Amino acid sequence: IPILDANGEPAFLLGISEDITAAKRVQEALQLAQEEADRANRAKSQFLATMSHELRTPLNAILGFSELLSDDVTGHFDDATRRRFLDQIHTSGQHLLQLINDVLDLSKVEAGQMDLHVREVDVSQVVDDVRATVEPLARARGVELDIQLEAGLQLIADAAKLKQMLLNLVSNAIKFDPTGGRVRLSARRVDSWVEIAVSDTGIGIAREDIDG
Repeated sequence: IPILDANGEPAFLLGISEDITAAKRVQEALQLAQEEADRANRAKSQFLATMSHELRTPLNAILGFSELLSDDVTGHFDDATRRRFLDQIHTSGQHLLQLINDVLDLSKVEAGQMDLHVREVDVSQVVDDVRATVEPLARARGVELDIQLEAGLQLIADAAKLKQMLLNLVSNAIKFDPTGGRVRLSARRVDSWVEIAVSDTGIGIAREDIDG
């Protein structure tokens, strides 16, 4: 004879039902936790892959300019050129240090936050910094670097982030261009916007690999 509860229902059946419901909730919570962990691992892997590339860009500039200075045993470069190379090594070193500081500040990554320091930016200055950084890479690979820059361009942006985006685009274009190829970095005013474009003579991206 089953034991009945206050509502006249078999008590042991209710107990079984409650146990099954609780177990199902625990299983769903564990599944959600596993999915969150998987997403976090994928995000960290993507972040590390991206940062490894970004760290190589200023490091390659430091190595390239220092090798040029080391190989100049005959005094081929004048004092002004040597000074420019040393300044670029210093600038690239500062940029590399900033990237390392960003990597070490993992709290920003985990929180999905990125600090922006927005101000008026001289586009020509940013482009000059990018050109100086990637010149050794372009020279080593035998790739022509073509800069098409409209004069007097100003925009409101984070100068460091803008520089890093352009460095990534231009260095990738140089990396995948064949010897004798050409990479063009152009900037022009379009209505109230500034259009900045990077093009190259490489193989490009397969259509199936282009998002959207």
